[in-house]
Amino acid sequence: MTVGLAAPAATADQARQVQSSQAGVQAAAAEIDVNSHATFVNYLDSTEGQALLSEAELTPAERAALYSDDVTTDAVVQSRFSALVKAVKKVKGCVTAVKKGYGVFKTWYGDKVPRAIRWAIAWASDVYTIYAYIKNHI
Repeated sequence: MTVGLAAPAATADQARQVQSSQAGVQAAAAEIDVNSHATFVNYLDSTEGQALLSEAELTPAERAALYSDDVTTDAVVQSRFSALVKAVKKVKGCVTAVKKGYGVFKTWYGDKVPRAIRWAIAWASDVYTIYAYIKNHI
């Protein structure tokens, strides 16, 4: 009788694993679709994106770097980093979060920084590097 129960249980576990795996693949596909350079550029061109760029007071090189999909040229990468830092600093509460430490900053960052900006940072740098840079320059 134990053998009869074990086989259906294993089959149910396998079915759950397959469903879980399929859900993971679908979620990954959704992330890829959302987290593309084209999506980021669309955000930059939105009213919210343009307002943030305007507040950040970017140089022409920084603005061009944000729109560029070049990740190999040092000047573009440096300009993109500079632009992203300026954009993050313009989000309400940034300096306060930085002063309270990395844990607070990371939570603030996840809650307040627009997703498109967070994606661009992940593409160009990392959260800790942004935090450390801002902390050293406030």
